[in-house]
Amino acid sequence: MGGGSNDIKGLWVAIVLLGAAVVGSSTAAVFWVAQGGRPTGDRVMHTLAAGGAAFAGVAVLGITIGEFISG
Repeated sequence: MGGGSNDIKGLWVAIVLLGAAVVGSSTAAVFWVAQGGRPTGDRVMHTLAAGGAAFAGVAVLGITIGEFISG
């Protein structure tokens, strides 16, 4: 049980991805509500794009910060 650093990195990645999923879902929900008057096809496309972009941005930033801190 001498994993040490790898265990911490795995935990960090799990926390970052979970947080990114929450941020992406929240962003998608806000975009869905904000586009109330548009046709459904446009709403879906813009909502998924915004949620996906938020998820990707937070995930990449979080993993990069984790790599920087852990060396």
